[in-house]
Amino acid sequence: MTRKIRKVDEIKGMINNALDENELQELYTWVIARIKANRALIAHDMKRLLKVGMVVEWNGKRGYHKGEVIKVNRTRAEVKELDMFGGRWNVPMNMLKIVK
Repeated sequence: MTRKIRKVDEIKGMINNALDENELQELYTWVIARIKANRALIAHDMKRLLKVGMVVEWNGKRGYHKGEVIKVNRTRAEVKELDMFGGRWNVPMNMLKIVK
């Protein structure tokens, strides 16, 4: 963990000392594209693994939730919550974790 922090600190130092505004904008664009690609890959993998009836968990705006997959859509999964209220949620794939 400390090794990663050192690398991040090195990169921050290099950015502070060497890049002008245009280069920073280019770096920002690249970083955002990289984050989006990573999220898309995670969602694709989750979609491949998810099946109707599986139990999943996610952390949303209203806290931790656990539910059963009702339907798998292109980018989201419809999930029925396993508490006494049993609400239905349309959850993005990259927020879900399969409960074993």
